[in-house]
Amino acid sequence: MKIYCLYSPSHKRLFADYFLPSVPDELSVCSFVQKEQQGNGDYANGGGWLYHVGSKLDLWAEACRDNIGEVFICADVDLQFFGPVKDVILSLMGDNDVLTQMNSPKQESCTGFMACCGSERLAVFWEKTKAQMIEVNDVWFSDQEAFNLLRDEIKWEHLPFDQFYTIGMLLPHNGWVWDPSQPVAKVPRKILMHHANWTVGKNNKRILLDKVRDIVDKNKRKGA
Repeated sequence: MKIYCLYSPSHKRLFADYFLPSVPDELSVCSFVQKEQQGNGDYANGGGWLYHVGSKLDLWAEACRDNIGEVFICADVDLQFFGPVKDVILSLMGDNDVLTQMNSPKQESCTGFMACCGSERLAVFWEKTKAQMIEVNDVWFSDQEAFNLLRDEIKWEHLPFDQFYTIGMLLPHNGWVWDPSQPVAKVPRKILMHHANWTVGKNNKRILLDKVRDIVDKNKRKGA
């Protein structure tokens, strides 16, 4: 199964230190480096940010056309794997076009980790998603917001939270994001993948990734 990712040079350490070493052998990495557009990659930075997420949508549309009838993964690089995911994804895909990580208790979808079944219909959907994002032209309206707005035009489901983990599922969601002064609680024992979203800055992402890995390793030593 192919896994596609697009990242800028500012995220090279996340890719090299966390994402790539943890990718299970069952996945074939298709990685692309994008020229830094603006800012230092720590957060959304105006036009540069919109250009980057727009390029991701171009990549997903192309991947759909290159993998007709095949299931593949689209992923950000601020994540790490703790086990094989291919069989779980295939068992859940059914006739869905997309399986996404659950982003929050509000049932929002996270486009930072998705399994897609390639088709021309889904490629056109990603092109429409990009057009919606460009029309709104707001730094806070990214590919993810556009997907959540349009997602009912395709068949989709969420991946199980206890296997595809984000701390966002545990936040109060009143504008709060995680920082290193906060605990990392309720890391699922069945965890297969952790996405370090819902925090600001590459350094915080690395700290969060390390903390989650430490908890998973501790649970393994306990035989949990």
